[in-house]
Amino acid sequence: LETAARTLAPLREASEIEPEYAIDYAGQCLALGRRDDAEAVIAKLPVKGNVWRRKTIECLLAIHDGDVEEGVGAMWALAESMAKTPIVWRALTDVLCDLERWDDALLATRRWSASTNGRPGPFRRAAVLHRATGDLAAADNAYREMMACTAVEDGQMLEYVEFLISQKRFDEAAREIEFIKPETTVMVHKLEDLRTFLPSKAAAAA
Repeated sequence: LETAARTLAPLREASEIEPEYAIDYAGQCLALGRRDDAEAVIAKLPVKGNVWRRKTIECLLAIHDGDVEEGVGAMWALAESMAKTPIVWRALTDVLCDLERWDDALLATRRWSASTNGRPGPFRRAAVLHRATGDLAAADNAYREMMACTAVEDGQMLEYVEFLISQKRFDEAAREIEFIKPETTVMVHKLEDLRTFLPSKAAAAA
């Protein structure tokens, strides 16, 4: 949370905010208990073309303030009216996960996936949801779908490797980790650390 607070500090002082960051920023503010900062985002958005972003943030504020059913209902309606806008479905999924409404969250994740043309994010979220409900076989299937996406990121692949390790599937983890091509020093160190606890490539291939 401290890292998030430092990251958000420059945006807090800005007179305007880039629209693409507005919803995520408001959500982070609420997570940090900074409701006033989250509400202030609405006024910082450019007037033109951001009505749906304002409505999304208003829903988040309502839910944070305890008007859960009203906020969730309004967010569903907004998402349905903008069925091809991934960020609204993602924000709704986040809310439903926080509320532990797992079935609704899975439904929202499916709609999120349909709006993204095969992006890995919804599959990763589905895996996390299945893990939360104890359905590890379904989680594995979702992770595999994520791994098959062309735009899968290093961090997402690493999460799957760590999932395999948690299931004591060390040989599979050792094979999957070889597909990760780290682009940062931090990721390089993470991979080196994980490889210490995994079979060698030769052993995993045997």
